[in-house]
Amino acid sequence: MIDAARTVALGAERLAGMFFVPGAPMLPAWIEPDPLPGPTAAGPIAHVATTGPDPNAPLRAALLDLIERAEEKVFLASFLFADRAVAEALARKAERLRGGVYVLTALDRSFPMDVGEPDDDEPGKREQIDRNRRLQHFDNLRTLARAGAWLRSAADLHAKLCVVDDRVALVTSANATEAAYQKNPENGLLVREPTLARELGRAFARVFLHRFTHQSPPAADLDVKKLHPDPGPPWRPMVLRSPDTVVATIGRDESSLLHATLQLIDRARHELILTAFSAVDLRDHPVGLALRAAIARKVRILAVFPPDDRRSDRRETGAWLFGDAPDGAVTVAGCPRTHAKAMIADGSHTLVWTGNLDGRHGYQDGFEVGLATSRPDVASAARAYVIALALAASHRAVFNPTLDTLAGAYGDPSPLAGEWTLVLPPGSLWSPATLIELLRSVPVTFTRRSSELIVRIGEAAELITSVDVQRRTLRVERSSDRSSNGAHFDGYLRGCRLTVTGGGRETARPEKRKSRRRDRG
Repeated sequence: MIDAARTVALGAERLAGMFFVPGAPMLPAWIEPDPLPGPTAAGPIAHVATTGPDPNAPLRAALLDLIERAEEKVFLASFLFADRAVAEALARKAERLRGGVYVLTALDRSFPMDVGEPDDDEPGKREQIDRNRRLQHFDNLRTLARAGAWLRSAADLHAKLCVVDDRVALVTSANATEAAYQKNPENGLLVREPTLARELGRAFARVFLHRFTHQSPPAADLDVKKLHPDPGPPWRPMVLRSPDTVVATIGRDESSLLHATLQLIDRARHELILTAFSAVDLRDHPVGLALRAAIARKVRILAVFPPDDRRSDRRETGAWLFGDAPDGAVTVAGCPRTHAKAMIADGSHTLVWTGNLDGRHGYQDGFEVGLATSRPDVASAARAYVIALALAASHRAVFNPTLDTLAGAYGDPSPLAGEWTLVLPPGSLWSPATLIELLRSVPVTFTRRSSELIVRIGEAAELITSVDVQRRTLRVERSSDRSSNGAHFDGYLRGCRLTVTGGGRETARPEKRKSRRRDRG
């Protein structure tokens, strides 16, 4: 006799959230793709970008050119510093200038190096990539210290920025890594207007002088010390101007990035085109409310994100923002490895910035920078760029689907059909009743690996099982309550009934754990 309390049928249940399924979205008629323009040689601001793998790495090339042209000083911010070419260029410049190179980056060795890139999440590969990236990061910092660069770090440092001689600057989505420069869709603005460059330099200097937490002065090796700087003089807030305004988040000193984001969304009357690495925790946040208000006043939206829906905060936020929009009002495309950040209203107002659509980080804390502009050439280039990402999309968003719908979209047949028993080991992290509750409420994916079947239950559990086809039994050999929720998977489990047995004594139901990890992209 089947114990209903310990049995679950997988397939028909409806899952709450925004999910990405394979297949390019059908772009609506109002989107008119223009030829993707290259970087503009003329004008004080030029949009520079890549739509995917590019060995020419135009953002790195633009950065190296800025560094090479420096005559007095270089300010550079990137919390990750794992690109050797950039490190060597900065070291040569520090030696020639006998100093003059100032870098904001991660100095704390406990700092997470995972920025959520898809290739990081293949079984066994993510940890190795993170280790290699960490080794390269600190090796580059040692090179800079020996060359005479001054290194500091700050809490929630996330800006990617270079300012040279207070004359020219680059604001970019790209971390200083080879993957960012050569693999990801990334973008940025090359700024040749000294007034704007000085304002970006002022933001950098505020953090470098008065908001840093660790430093390593020029020396034969890294010599990282934790310090408590003086708060500095009163900060003069940035003012939104036309046609161009530098915007930033600098802890409690500066919140013009939030104001510029809200102003741009509120200006939209016809269309809003945007791309970001993620949209999380925007429920009842001013940015989330502004986006929903735009939909309510019939502004059409095209949004491009990486097709990663395995974190609950992304699923929940996407569904809250867009799930109840009228048909045709919102198109959400999933473009692999997308890490660019841009927002364009009505083809005329543009914001390019270094953060994400994140209600927890970047609008009221940390260090982010951006540039808001109403220049037509920048708006045209940024709009065409985001549309090009949408045209390159491999996935489309669906809202509140059934597990059968998700599984059917991926096409890989479920390895289980009919009645199966899942056997927990003694002393398991979960009781059968607790695991059944999880199985009924979150997506369940599978990955085939040799003779094992890896079953991931949302973000709550990862079960590595051996399969006994004759006895129709999955035996849990190893498990974790921290599922590799960003990992690649083969498909979704469906069309089966699982009865869970074994385990330890019945335990109290754990509270639902929401992901608090920052989207470091």
